[in-house]
Amino acid sequence: MNPTGNAATSSTPDRGGSFHFPRLLAWVVLVISLGASAGGWYVSQENADLSAHRQFDEETNRIISALRQRLLIYQDVLHGCAGLFAASVSVERAEWRAYLESVSVDKRFPGIAGVGFIAHVPRGGLDEFLRATREDHAPDFTVQDDGGGDALMIVKYLEPEEPHRALLGRDIAGDAERRLVAEKARDAGSVVMSGRLKLAGTAPGTNYGFLLMLPVFHNGATTATVEQRRQNIEGWVFARVAGDQLMRGVLENQSSLLDIEIYDGTTPDPANHLFGAETGTTSEPPGFQPRFKDETVLGLAGRNWTVRFSSKPTFEAATPRSFGTMIGAGGAVVSLLLFGIAWSLTSTRQRALAMAWDMTAALRQTNEQLQRVIAERQRAEQATKDSQALYHALVESLPLHIVRKDLQGRITFANQRFCNEIGRSLKEISGKTNADLFSAELARDHERNDSRVIETGDTLEAVEEIQDAAGQKKKVKAIKVAARDGEGNVTGLLAILWELP
Repeated sequence: MNPTGNAATSSTPDRGGSFHFPRLLAWVVLVISLGASAGGWYVSQENADLSAHRQFDEETNRIISALRQRLLIYQDVLHGCAGLFAASVSVERAEWRAYLESVSVDKRFPGIAGVGFIAHVPRGGLDEFLRATREDHAPDFTVQDDGGGDALMIVKYLEPEEPHRALLGRDIAGDAERRLVAEKARDAGSVVMSGRLKLAGTAPGTNYGFLLMLPVFHNGATTATVEQRRQNIEGWVFARVAGDQLMRGVLENQSSLLDIEIYDGTTPDPANHLFGAETGTTSEPPGFQPRFKDETVLGLAGRNWTVRFSSKPTFEAATPRSFGTMIGAGGAVVSLLLFGIAWSLTSTRQRALAMAWDMTAALRQTNEQLQRVIAERQRAEQATKDSQALYHALVESLPLHIVRKDLQGRITFANQRFCNEIGRSLKEISGKTNADLFSAELARDHERNDSRVIETGDTLEAVEEIQDAAGQKKKVKAIKVAARDGEGNVTGLLAILWELP
């Protein structure tokens, strides 16, 4: 047997098995890096979704508040009209008209399609009521749609009068729904709102609305109990409210962001639809699916409304966009670079081992080869540092506050998000300590946590407080890790902060 051949056989490394572990390590680096990139993408997407949902909630709350405030203002109008009766022995037609013209209801209170007075007239006093009413500059006043009951509820005044002339003299006691609203207001002694009603004599395009009714009692009458209120009722002041006009006044510029549907009652029954998509106020493209939806029941003047909100394409365009795609793509690129570096290190190691097994040259040649291997490894380490710099650029775009400090607690770097939060530039805070930025109490808490990280080298998770540009304290989640140099020595710390809800 050839001894040379035997020696070659015994010295040949197992290229199929002994080098598998370093190659596996390169794949592990790739998986971890891609996982970190995916995590960054997910966090960015979640933050963008939370921000958009918060903006949607703010819009819906603002609209609900405006709607509630508008209806309270309408009730104030009725209370003012009731005060006119309380201050007078009797209120004549000219006095009623002059009062409402001075209030300028049609200009100052959009949505109100008429303010009037309904007189409570016992059947036995109808002739006297008609005589007095006709003498008050209404010679043609007659009762319409007489309900035939023991008492009538007759529309005596309604301003502006001209577009509503056909409603004057109508006995609403013959209308079960309107009579029920009047009776509920009388018994409660307060404003009561009707359900959805078909409104006659309103502006073109207005289909449905509702009534607000407030009882008026005879001057000086006692109204402590329901029975006393029934005996001493003089009538009701009321407002006719058009749903579309009401919501146009409430929404103003907000209507471009959200679609709104309002239903009378606690369920969104199309038969009780007051305002929204079914009245032709939406303009979404075909197939559009709103990103956010909400539904709430709103209690108003003894009545419940169901209000449904959904985001429009304009809302989607107005909300901040996520940097998730950029983070994911950048992270993938960096991950591939790290994988390439790790793979290159593995290949270099394999070549060095193979050459060590196969080399038969002199000692000088072996030393030269080792020098080349060392040089390649140094270049690989530099490549790793370069990749870390690239990661630093990636971190700058993350939705987190990031601060780096030296061993004395002086700030050596802070990302733009942190600078914006505290209202100072990086140039202003470089070299500053916690005591220069925050109150003494907050500074002590930060310094205690910073010292622990620097002294132990351990990672610390804690809940801390910072002060924003206005001096307001905010709770943040903090992760602090020791920063090290190329030889593993602690050179400071890196803090990652995000605001807690």
